[in-house]
Amino acid sequence: MQDMIILGLLQFTPMSSYDIKKKIERSTSNFYNASMGSIHPALKKLTTKRAVTIEEKIDNGRLKRIYTISPLGIEMFNQWLDDGIGVKNSKDPALAKLFFMGFTDKSAQVMHLKNHIIALNQKYIHLKLLQDEFAGVTAPEGLEDHLIYQMATLDYGVEGVKFSRDWYKKLLAKIDNQ
Repeated sequence: MQDMIILGLLQFTPMSSYDIKKKIERSTSNFYNASMGSIHPALKKLTTKRAVTIEEKIDNGRLKRIYTISPLGIEMFNQWLDDGIGVKNSKDPALAKLFFMGFTDKSAQVMHLKNHIIALNQKYIHLKLLQDEFAGVTAPEGLEDHLIYQMATLDYGVEGVKFSRDWYKKLLAKIDNQ
């Protein structure tokens, strides 16, 4: 999925790996996040596959590599989109740990649940701030559909985190009442 996110972002504009990381942080972090340690190998793989090209230039005395999606990269990306959305099983590590939480004592269970609720609340606040920040944004001409779907993923993230936070609060109340 990371390769496709990178290809999708490069369709908007050529970027450096640093710019890609920043764009991911501000756009897809509610459903996918990446570090430079994963972006660099992905870009190398995409370059090897000829899905992206590299232009090297000097910027403020430093070598900067600018990545651009190639026609083959556009074809790969469009094929990925044409495959449809699909329904996949969740691979949520929190649910895997929750499944086995009965192996810990009650105080540890409560502590883990409270910490998770705090983390979810922080994520919810972050996403709400992003939502507020982008509330009045209008798309440049010809990119209106992009904005609709990008905002939809942000709305999905806000609602999903809110649901998770509230669900974990109910679970904590159930555990506290045992």
